[in-house]
Amino acid sequence: MNDSLHEQSYAYFLQEAPQLLQVLEEELLNLKAEWSMNKVHTLMRVTHTLKGSAACVGLDSIKQIAHSFEDIFRHLCRPEVTLDRETEALLFEAYDCLRTPLMAEITGSHSHDAEVFDRAAAVFSELQAKLGVNFASEVEIPNSDELGFDVTKSIFEVGVAQRLAEIDRALAGGEVETIAIALQTQAEVFLGLAESLNLPGFGAIASAAIAALAGDPDKAITIAQIALADFQQGQASILAGDRSGGGSPSAQLLELVGGEDKEDKGDKGDKGTRKTRGQGDKEAFLPQLPQLSSPRLPLSHSRLPKMKTPC
Repeated sequence: MNDSLHEQSYAYFLQEAPQLLQVLEEELLNLKAEWSMNKVHTLMRVTHTLKGSAACVGLDSIKQIAHSFEDIFRHLCRPEVTLDRETEALLFEAYDCLRTPLMAEITGSHSHDAEVFDRAAAVFSELQAKLGVNFASEVEIPNSDELGFDVTKSIFEVGVAQRLAEIDRALAGGEVETIAIALQTQAEVFLGLAESLNLPGFGAIASAAIAALAGDPDKAITIAQIALADFQQGQASILAGDRSGGGSPSAQLLELVGGEDKEDKGDKGDKGTRKTRGQGDKEAFLPQLPQLSSPRLPLSHSRLPKMKTPC
């Protein structure tokens, strides 16, 4: 991803992050008084979106803290869990651990990242100890019966529809870099969503779109048009009742992905610096982003509590 494209992606992140933080804070404030599976799921979706958005612009510290927070909400969905004052206080501490580095990025100020991450590790360890019985086995997103409504349908009717509209609006504008940003950002979110909801077909569309865009960003308009059509077909399939696939990448989209390898093999002169992406390696589909000027944490997931989750 070139510098200009990365800057615009980062600007989009800075625009979206405050809105997500506000939703997270408001939902946490009312969580104990208005406890419901629907509210917990909303919190899980917000942290999931923050995780994906941060990953898209290379903010690994925020991504990992948001990931751990999402895991906590996932486990709070279990029916045997009760929210007492101690757990509520820990959730607000975790929120502050996420808010601190986010606000530093938003305001362009400095935060003591190592201290924040150490504090986050301690808070999540306390939450794990507090809810330890719920971390003994893998926990999935609650099903429709537990929530009282079809959670997958709800997500694809509203959230996914809004994100597809973002791609469509970018295409209407006709600016290649704006289109590339919109597709990259939304595809990253769709990839994580597909993993959480166990919709491999929808995830495959997202992976192919990201790979095609990374291989030839100059073709962003064509890639976005095809990917949007594939996403819309997957969305329609899910809204019609599909809960095991979510569509699949079209032959046109896969051809754009394959074009990168063909150029690698057939043109060693101008294209010699490209690397063929490994088959089956999910991370290989993600373009490498340049480092931001803001300080980063020396991160490793080993510093946060290990939680068995589908993501």
